[in-house]
Amino acid sequence: MKKWLKNKIAAISIAFSNVEKNFINQEAKSLDENVNQERRHTQGMLSDSLLHGEVTQEVKNLRWRTYKVLKASDGITIEYEYTDENGNLIYKTKKFDNKLALRNVKVDTFDDYELEMVFNNDEITISVDDAMSKYIKEYEQPVNSTHENGGLVTSHGEITGVEYFATNKTQAPINITRTYPPRFAIENFTKRISIRKINDTERLIEFYVSKYPNEYNKNSKLFIKEIQKAIKSGPRNFSFLEFDEVEFVTNKTIGVPDFLHYSYKILNFNKIVEFDGNYVIKFNAEILIDGEDILSEYIEKELDEKYNNKEAKKQ
Repeated sequence: MKKWLKNKIAAISIAFSNVEKNFINQEAKSLDENVNQERRHTQGMLSDSLLHGEVTQEVKNLRWRTYKVLKASDGITIEYEYTDENGNLIYKTKKFDNKLALRNVKVDTFDDYELEMVFNNDEITISVDDAMSKYIKEYEQPVNSTHENGGLVTSHGEITGVEYFATNKTQAPINITRTYPPRFAIENFTKRISIRKINDTERLIEFYVSKYPNEYNKNSKLFIKEIQKAIKSGPRNFSFLEFDEVEFVTNKTIGVPDFLHYSYKILNFNKIVEFDGNYVIKFNAEILIDGEDILSEYIEKELDEKYNNKEAKKQ
């Protein structure tokens, strides 16, 4: 049921995205360039508004209803409980306590600051089509044939799995602001970020980078060597340690709910330690945004009040 709900939400989100893009378009053009200018027989219906990028009150209500359901389902798991006398499977729902999960997270003892959250930096991968198009553009046009092992063949030969994933660029959900581009972007090698509380306004931000090279990332070995050099000679003149701000929006983050925006200003580099198979790269930071709900701007007060009063839905 949860998987079905997520699929539905994903589909609706795409429609919402089209609505938003059309809404902010100064020319207010329809998304369909060939739409008939005469009044459509479906005009006024919710499905028609979504299709043509019209921000009606029904669209706004659907958007907020969807976001509200998504937030309410955060941390809920469905577990099998028993089978009744008629052979029906009975399930129960269980609310996962995100704060308690922090107790199971291991952190190094070089610092004794309280752990506030753990943000997983799972990469967002571009589509296979885009990735292959990029590879072909860089390495030559393909020959219309495949290798006997199933790989795509170009004039340079077969594209192996390692070559494909090495060139398959991904986007990290961590957003980092810099003055100058680095040789290595730390966010592209970071598995997770731990946020530890120093005081009310400052945090210790810890970037976890695996000590072991990633065979699918051709730059992984080079970056690990760069970290080792920084440990031996000190942090000066290493561009991967030089950035101004770091921000992210929580999603399955341990310790805090989803859809919260956090932003930090980097004050200074702290240190690099080895812990649990990782290099932990630490920075002192000042809080800029401390968990703003990114969905709050979409609240429909009238609809929300109906939910709070448990009013029956009109057919």
